[in-house]
Amino acid sequence: MGFLLAYWVFLITTISLSWRAAPKMERRIIAAIILATLTTFSVNAVLGVTEAMAWVSIIDLLLFAFVFRCALYSQYFWPIWFAGLHGAALLASAAGLIFGSSTLFYFQTVAGFWAIPALIIMTVGTYRDGRITNHHNQLG
Repeated sequence: MGFLLAYWVFLITTISLSWRAAPKMERRIIAAIILATLTTFSVNAVLGVTEAMAWVSIIDLLLFAFVFRCALYSQYFWPIWFAGLHGAALLASAAGLIFGSSTLFYFQTVAGFWAIPALIIMTVGTYRDGRITNHHNQLG
């Protein structure tokens, strides 16, 4: 329970900080992350973690596709990093589905781990990219 609370505090903090610094396209990515997170927790609450794994994998796949597509058109670096880290989580989720319920917890833990560096990249990236953009606007 403590880990879940810490995760929500971390998630809300990183999203709040990133939202303030992100331009329009990157805000769409952040909104998709919020929607995917809320949908994942809802599906887990209704179905249970083991039964929801297939649905969560579909949600993660849709989020990956959306972030990757946006990253291809973004002028900033963090969306492609986020997509890559989220892709690693997606592979861990897929492995959990393939190897079955006996090892599902381990693969879910690995998949959940990748959310932390992805959110850190998002937060640092939006602030770094925002500072660079503001610096170039002041120069020119």
